[in-house]
Amino acid sequence: MASEDIIELEFKVDQLPIQSRQGCRVLVSASQFSQDIEVGKTEKRFDISSITFNEKVKVFFRLGETQEYKVHLLIYRPDSEDIERIAGETTFNLLNVLKQSGTLTTIMPSENFTLNTVPILTVTAQGGTDQMNGTFLQFSGHSLDPRNRHQIAAYFVLSLIPKGNGMPVILYRSEVINKNSPKWKEFIIPTRYFSTSSEGILEFSCYNFNNNTEDSLIGKFSTSFYQLLRGAGAINKYILHCAAGKKKEEMSIELCKIGSNQTVSSFPTFIAAGLQLHFTISIDFTTNNGNQNEATSLHYQHPHMRSIYGNRLKVVADGLEALSPSSKISLLGFGAKVPPDMQFSQCFAMNGNILNPFCRNLIDVEEYYRRCALSVLFFAPTNYSNVISNVTKQAIAAERSQRNLHFVLVILTNGNVSNVGALKDTCDEIVKASKYPISIIFVGIGNAQHPLRLDAGSKFMQIFSPNLKSTDGVPLKRETAVFVDGSDENTIPLLSTQIFNSVSRQMTLFRLNCA
Repeated sequence: MASEDIIELEFKVDQLPIQSRQGCRVLVSASQFSQDIEVGKTEKRFDISSITFNEKVKVFFRLGETQEYKVHLLIYRPDSEDIERIAGETTFNLLNVLKQSGTLTTIMPSENFTLNTVPILTVTAQGGTDQMNGTFLQFSGHSLDPRNRHQIAAYFVLSLIPKGNGMPVILYRSEVINKNSPKWKEFIIPTRYFSTSSEGILEFSCYNFNNNTEDSLIGKFSTSFYQLLRGAGAINKYILHCAAGKKKEEMSIELCKIGSNQTVSSFPTFIAAGLQLHFTISIDFTTNNGNQNEATSLHYQHPHMRSIYGNRLKVVADGLEALSPSSKISLLGFGAKVPPDMQFSQCFAMNGNILNPFCRNLIDVEEYYRRCALSVLFFAPTNYSNVISNVTKQAIAAERSQRNLHFVLVILTNGNVSNVGALKDTCDEIVKASKYPISIIFVGIGNAQHPLRLDAGSKFMQIFSPNLKSTDGVPLKRETAVFVDGSDENTIPLLSTQIFNSVSRQMTLFRLNCA
């Protein structure tokens, strides 16, 4: 599911040179493969003094990439398409435009310019109209039966199941309704998320919420967005299939409402409205990663090469820095005994200051990690609850002070969870975090000697279940934790993109249906 958002750029130029009456336009280019590539251009105008160009230039906003564009003011020869000269040029960063409420004003200098004559450019960035469409949906159930001793307490999960071996993408999880024929509330999904259903199918799974035990599957069915668009009613009424694949013909789910919603904002729109991202990277230092002094270790510190963890850390930190270059990154570790007193900790700051665990730049990130990998004593068990709790507390504080923040926690881990208590603690914290603007991205790291635990029965994979609930029976509110496999060297260039795809989706869906 792509994180690209279409942005429409509008250009206004003041203090135009007198030659602009011969014909002028704005041309936009981007550097690629050591050369400038034309991205788009406005119409040709013959005004003087000031112009607001009607033709907009469309560009893609990509999370985690530094996107700089050059703008050239071209002056044409009279009655000709030949360029006489470049009357001014400047460079702007797309993210910086968005952060300034979507508008940036700057000068366009050329040779021998003065402040009294230099053209003044105003760039306005807005989400493309095709990015603003959402689809609202509402479903109802008929004659639902848990088929066990528990009372009916039905909810559903709508997921996009990609082709191949990709993990399901949870688009929505409904509320629980204690009726055999429930009518769940409406929800909104950005329509462009459905456009990728050609790469997979939409799966609708209906569960019964069971107290003090695992939730049970009532039934499921598969469909496509194009089928849903055929409308509400009998044409989109589905018989449920149970876990064994048998039809339960007396039980069904029906689409009772579908329509277009024009008020859905894209990720860049949220940035332009003042949304800020808060980043934390947390690293697994448990014994499951191998002794850092052995070449097979995932943390092996070679004097001239990055460790496997160090390599992934750089890719992740590069992406975070590109998205928010002025923001600091919080860097935490867990699962080790930490100097100077060598006390065991499941959440410690790599710079030594848990009250201010931030790194100023990418160099700091790599240096603090390397110091920790050489100085801490790897221990066990693997427990993510403390680092998740650390971020959740910050999100709660931000909510109370009404700050417009979304928190991103990236956990680099070997995923070897064996302690039942640690698993319960982690699940409790993920459920708690699901109420707040938080994205938790687990990046799996492994090799032949220290493989990832990705088998279906592993405790680690239970963390990503759509049926997750806390030990006191509180259900997960939405998709909060996702898994990205970073163990394959061939997929490392895609790691940052996969992370930001998840962040963009979770942040958007949270604000549409949970905030």
